[in-house]
Amino acid sequence: MGLSRRIFIPLLLVFIFSFAISTQVLAIDASGAKLRLQELRNNRQGQVVKEIRENKQAEIEKLKMRRDELKNKEATKRAEVKQKVAQKIKDLLLRSVVHQEKTFERLDKIAEKIASRIDKLKEKGVNTKIAESKLVLAESEATGAASAIAISRSTVEALGPASLDKASVEVAKEVLKASKKELFGYHKALVVALVELKASKASKEGTSAATQ
Repeated sequence: MGLSRRIFIPLLLVFIFSFAISTQVLAIDASGAKLRLQELRNNRQGQVVKEIRENKQAEIEKLKMRRDELKNKEATKRAEVKQKVAQKIKDLLLRSVVHQEKTFERLDKIAEKIASRIDKLKEKGVNTKIAESKLVLAESEATGAASAIAISRSTVEALGPASLDKASVEVAKEVLKASKKELFGYHKALVVALVELKASKASKEGTSAATQ
């Protein structure tokens, strides 16, 4: 019994010492795992915050791009509307120019008819000198009208969306008004020539009747 007791006690001490060491190791391992887990969670939180920040920045960039696209779209739309308005105004002004050009052509044909009638009356012995001089004056008016109309066309054709403001439109209108005035002068001169031609014819007929 004495020997067994002497052997049992040291073994018991060894067991107790081993158990204490094992417990300490487990405690250390547990403490290390917990610390590691906390580190991982901290990293996870940091990653989440980073991703949120990056996602937020990406959304901000998308919103900025979308805003820029909308601005460009609105600017393009405004430019298109401005261009349409400018073209409409320009078309109206050009219509006035075309009307003046056609009127000028009709007056030219009337002048040609007056010249033909002068020639026929001259063949019949009618004195048409005054009518001829008036027709020459009418042709001088025609030259001024032709130049004024050409200036009107070039002025209106030069108008564009970038240059079509209130001032430029007013200038074009004034130019058209000037060419219209020149055109009216041509018309008036032709009327005078025609009146003189009729007077010459009437004078000849009156002289012939008195002679008879």
